[in-house]
Amino acid sequence: MRLGDSIIGGKPMRIPGIVDVYQVGDEWIARSWPKQQNQPNSAAQLLWRKKFADAHYAVNSFRGTYLEKWKEIECPPGKCWIDVAIHSHLVFPGGFAAIPSQFGCKFEVYYSKAGYYYWDHHFNYPYAWFWNLNAYYFMTTGASQMYTRGSAWADVMQWNDMGYICPAGKRPRKCWVLTFKSDWPTYDAYTVVDIEGQSCSIHFYNNLPNGITTLRLNRLGTTSLGGKDYCLSSPPIFCPVQTWPGAFHP
Repeated sequence: MRLGDSIIGGKPMRIPGIVDVYQVGDEWIARSWPKQQNQPNSAAQLLWRKKFADAHYAVNSFRGTYLEKWKEIECPPGKCWIDVAIHSHLVFPGGFAAIPSQFGCKFEVYYSKAGYYYWDHHFNYPYAWFWNLNAYYFMTTGASQMYTRGSAWADVMQWNDMGYICPAGKRPRKCWVLTFKSDWPTYDAYTVVDIEGQSCSIHFYNNLPNGITTLRLNRLGTTSLGGKDYCLSSPPIFCPVQTWPGAFHP
């Protein structure tokens, strides 16, 4: 450490706990003995450090559409998407066993009053949810996705203020739990077709006026809200309804 201007003359001197003190130009420099750790590294401490290292490594590996959608999530006060991702990995690392890396994923919901046609069959379903090929690979990477009605954060999800957690010897911290606000629909029909040279998966629905959202949210523990903790292992991808320009003839 730097001691400031010399006030004791130009000779090195010994100070308890200090290796030596010597002069560099107009400043005195003190070199101290290496400090002993206050406590040994227990197995629990080493395990916790490894969990944090694994979580940071996983978050740094996010790519493509997966990373883009993580950056768009709405976070509780004082938090950013990285905080949510690291917390989720610490709570349930198994949810990140396979992380999608595809770019250019398209998930689009269309509405047609007349319904949709597939070859010579008429589907009386006014809503069709399209995935392009990259989106299909995205959806089949890692844990299966969840679908929920709605295409905006406020309609689909909410952060619940669970009060403060007060660990012994540490500052209190606010606890937030992420939950669903809407239910998840079941598609009425499914097909795969080629559109403009690219294979597309299509799910047909009878009732999907507010669009659909795909994500993966696991709940852990039991409380009145459905779980005392959460793991968001795949961020929400919102798919609002668009008007189909005409009858569907793939």
